[in-house]
Amino acid sequence: GVTKSVVAPSSNGFLSGLSTVFSTGAGHKLVPGAVVQGIAALHVTVGDSSVSISTQIAALRRLLLGKGKGELGERFLEVAKGRIPLVIRVRSADVMASLIRLKREVEDHSRSSIKFTFTGASEAHLLAKEIGEAGIGVILAPSRPFPGTWES
Repeated sequence: GVTKSVVAPSSNGFLSGLSTVFSTGAGHKLVPGAVVQGIAALHVTVGDSSVSISTQIAALRRLLLGKGKGELGERFLEVAKGRIPLVIRVRSADVMASLIRLKREVEDHSRSSIKFTFTGASEAHLLAKEIGEAGIGVILAPSRPFPGTWES
């Protein structure tokens, strides 16, 4: 059966938060072994905002290149060093293409392989080859999509 699960943050903004892995057999989080991995991934959304996509990608670039401050900056440095994955909620193939370029740029700068995962990814099939070559994971969500807006 299922022994572990991931709790991912949900947000309508750019920065969603951190996900965690927990044991499904634990009665609550204070049980020893209940929290399997305290920080599983950092989650962001690119595209679903009143802020332009270019501004969102520029902010992501700055953060991944080490220009963030405090705990947020530290988490993005962990992504840039390949220690934790960055899960990006995205729909558009054009935005995914920009994120693939950003991943290459950050990897060249940090000399590390970083982990991206696209979630949502309703147009990922249009870039399947490029996404695969970039080593980016894809989580299609929802499993039975019904478009609520033209962009979806």
